[in-house]
Amino acid sequence: MPIDRHLSQRAEGHDPTAGVGRLPARTMIHLLGCVLALLLAAWTAVVALECARVLWAGGDLQWDVLLRAPTSLSNLITLPIMAGAMLIDRLANGPDRFVMRDLLHRTRYDLFFVLADATGAMTALALVFSFGFSAWIGTAIAGAPSVWLSAMMPFWLQVPAVFLAATFAAYWGHRFMHTRLMWPLHAIHHAATDLTALTDSRQHPLDDLIKSMPVMLVLAVMGFDPDAVFVAALIGRLQAAFIHSNAPCPLWLERWVIAGPALHRVHHGAAPEHHDRNYAALVLWDRLFGTFSLPDDARSVRTGIDNPRTGDQGPVRDMLAAGRAWLEGLVAAMRRVAMPSAPVSCSRTHG
Repeated sequence: MPIDRHLSQRAEGHDPTAGVGRLPARTMIHLLGCVLALLLAAWTAVVALECARVLWAGGDLQWDVLLRAPTSLSNLITLPIMAGAMLIDRLANGPDRFVMRDLLHRTRYDLFFVLADATGAMTALALVFSFGFSAWIGTAIAGAPSVWLSAMMPFWLQVPAVFLAATFAAYWGHRFMHTRLMWPLHAIHHAATDLTALTDSRQHPLDDLIKSMPVMLVLAVMGFDPDAVFVAALIGRLQAAFIHSNAPCPLWLERWVIAGPALHRVHHGAAPEHHDRNYAALVLWDRLFGTFSLPDDARSVRTGIDNPRTGDQGPVRDMLAAGRAWLEGLVAAMRRVAMPSAPVSCSRTHG
C-alpha cells in the first residue's frame, strides 16, 4: 500500500494493520526466516569472494574458507546499541508507547534492517545491488594517499578530530542523497512514519554505501589511527540511534551543539517546509551551510513521505523497487547530459 494512502487511512482512524499485532509469533517467524535467508546469502557471498581472491592470487583453497563469518564486531555492536536506545525511549515515554503486542508490528520493518545489518547480510546486499562494485571501493579507498595524522596527534585528540571530520563528510554525503538522482534510494529511510531507535538501520544497501563513501575517503586520506576511528564510529552509531528515538534532550543542546530527536524529527518531516533540513550530527555544519531548522513544534512534526514511488510493501520489495527507480533515474540523467535541451523537473516526492 502506498505511504500516502497508508497515512490517510490512519488519520481517518482506519488502520488496515490494526489486527496484526495479535499475531506476533507468525510475524516473528516470517521475519526470522527472511533474515536467515539473507544470512545464508551473506555467508555464500563472503565465501565466494574469498575463493575468488585466493584463486586470483594463485593460491590454494583451504576448507577454513567455509568458516568465514559474514559479520564483524562493528556489525554486532548494532544490537546492544539499538536495544539500549529503545530502553531509554521506553523509560522516558512510559509503557503506553511500548505495549509489546503492538511493538513488533510497529518496528518489524525496521527490525528487518537491524538484523540484516548485524548479521552482515546488508554487506552482501550492497554487493548485489552495486554489481560487485562495493567490494572494490574499500580496497581503492584504503590505497589512497594519506597524511598520517595518527603519527602527529595523540589518541585522545584524534577521537574528536575523527568525529569532526566524519560528520563534515557525512553532511555532504547525506545532502547528496537528497538530490533528485539519489532520492529513490534514500526514500526508504524517510518513509518511516513512526520513528524509533531502530529506524537508523532502515536504509537501502546502496544508500548506506554511497552515503558513507565521503566519510571513508576523508578518514583514509587523513590517516587517523584505526582505534580512534572505531571509537568515533561507536559514538556516531550511538547518536544515530538516539536521534531517531523519542528520548528527551534539552533543546538548547540541539539548537547549538549536537543533533537530537527533535532536530532530526524535523529532518524526517513530511511537510514541505521541513524538507532538506538538518542533515548533520553536529549543528555546526547545518548552521554553517544554511540548512538548520528547529521550530517550536519540532517534537510533534508528522514524519513520512507523501506519494513515494516505493510503498510499504516490505523491505525486500521496497529495496528492489528503489533500486530499479534509481537505475531509471540514472539512465534519464545520462540522457539529459546527452541532450541538454531536455526539460528537467525536481520533486521531493519523486522516488
